[in-house]
Amino acid sequence: MVVSWRRDGLGFVRLRDGSRPAVLQTEALAPAAAERKIYVNFDVDSFRPGCGLAFELVDAAGRVLPGYSASECVECTEPGLAQPVRWQAHGGIGREVREPVELRIVFRTNGDLTPYQSQCSSPMLYCLYIADEGETP
Repeated sequence: MVVSWRRDGLGFVRLRDGSRPAVLQTEALAPAAAERKIYVNFDVDSFRPGCGLAFELVDAAGRVLPGYSASECVECTEPGLAQPVRWQAHGGIGREVREPVELRIVFRTNGDLTPYQSQCSSPMLYCLYIADEGETP
């Protein structure tokens, strides 16, 4: 017997309670000389409009960097592997970011419950990749 599963498919982070905001934040990322791309592997336990992930970059004091807010993020709503994270004016962490930053992940849900589902609809974050220029996840 052979057992297989997709890459990074053994564990995930999801919402338990859709009535409260949920965020996940990385440790500090050192600045780089070149632009870095961000990719996520995620799914939605029961695909429904309104579920997805938004991202923002914050400095050491927790302030959102201009151009990198959750409202400027092109929200990830289509589940899949290596989904690109980008903002309206940035395709990744730009060269202009010259200080350590942290990536904040905002979980969005529509709070939908069904008789077949004991918890609200939620994005399930499996993995996050930060790739230097020219690398792919």
